[in-house]
Amino acid sequence: MKNFSNRYIFIYSAVLVAVVAVILSVVAMGLKDRQQENIRNEKMQTLLAAINVNTDRDGAETLYTQYFTRELTVSTDGTILSDYNIATGEMTQGTVRAFNVNLKSEQNKEKSGEQGAFPIYTFEKDGEFGYVIPTQGNGLWGPVYANIALASDLNTIIGVTFSHDSETPGLGAEITTEKFQKPFIGKKILDEQAKTQIGHLKDILKQVHKAREFLKTLTKEATEELKEPLSWRKYEELNYVFAMNELF
Repeated sequence: MKNFSNRYIFIYSAVLVAVVAVILSVVAMGLKDRQQENIRNEKMQTLLAAINVNTDRDGAETLYTQYFTRELTVSTDGTILSDYNIATGEMTQGTVRAFNVNLKSEQNKEKSGEQGAFPIYTFEKDGEFGYVIPTQGNGLWGPVYANIALASDLNTIIGVTFSHDSETPGLGAEITTEKFQKPFIGKKILDEQAKTQIGHLKDILKQVHKAREFLKTLTKEATEELKEPLSWRKYEELNYVFAMNELF
């Protein structure tokens, strides 16, 4: 049996690792376009699943252009930042397609005080118009993703999909099953009672806003005198209610 020196073994191992690394890099670069296409088609596939259209990845793009009409990005106050017409392939507003938006990055922008651009897709199916809103949050072991399809009233859920990176099989991973997702269909974001309560709350906040504007007109001395009648409620709490009014 031939003996090899340590130097020979070391050089041989280094060359072998280098050759394998080069081969893997070349293969990865050669498959990059295919990988990106698969990711793109899988994203279309999940959006279609939210409106209850099932397909494989190969047929996803055709059905996506058949059912979906526009890709929008909006700010948290509802302002449309970009608008992409899927049928014509033209940007009618803005420069960034909603399909290419990284939702996590946009969420981080909002947390840091910058304006985020959040994707919304419009679709038409069986003569009905609706929206698909992608969202994501934190699961137990990693991010959880969802696509929520709403009817034209923006209140009735007509379909949902959930996915994850690393939830526990049999537990958190169950969010991907039809058994978990199907019960959401037909649910309302807000029922009539909630709508009524929100209406009352807005009316109350309008009155609070009027009171705040009135207090602004008072002199410092008059404001101090008003604090005593308000002693049943801390003056700081009233200021908190004023601040809450800014949210509506």
